[in-house]
Amino acid sequence: MSSRKYRIVLFLCLAVSLSACHNDVVPDDVVDTATLAQFLSEAHLIDSYYNVADNRDSAKTLVDAAYDSLYAKYGISKEQYDSTIVYYLRRPQMLEEVFSRVLDNLNAYTERKLNDCRIADSIAEARNPDSTAREASNKRRRAKDEPAEIKVFRSIKDIKGVK
Repeated sequence: MSSRKYRIVLFLCLAVSLSACHNDVVPDDVVDTATLAQFLSEAHLIDSYYNVADNRDSAKTLVDAAYDSLYAKYGISKEQYDSTIVYYLRRPQMLEEVFSRVLDNLNAYTERKLNDCRIADSIAEARNPDSTAREASNKRRRAKDEPAEIKVFRSIKDIKGVK
């Protein structure tokens, strides 16, 4: 191999090895993936409220206040959020991890809400017994209120199997 080809191959090997060893240092103002996933999950819920609101003007005021509260809750400024999004957009694998967490969070939220509805439905059903239980209750109440002659007549019918 000529010395020129040797130098080019050596330079390429060196460049590849240096780029592979490059340690991607996360800037201080970038929000970590777990926190960003929580933030985006809650932001999605806020946006969903706005999207189903009947009066968008009044909903916009509430949504803006909710976002201000969300930023304060996580201690993130709007500028920090913007720079974090730019950082993760340049790293698709990390962004995919964030959105996977967001999806998991929203699925868990949906499941909790469905369970809450199921519990509320079961409580309502317990308060409103089904027709069989209602009929048995009505039968007992009628039996209390019936005169003695009818009670005797019903018991004779029950013994003979007459309907």
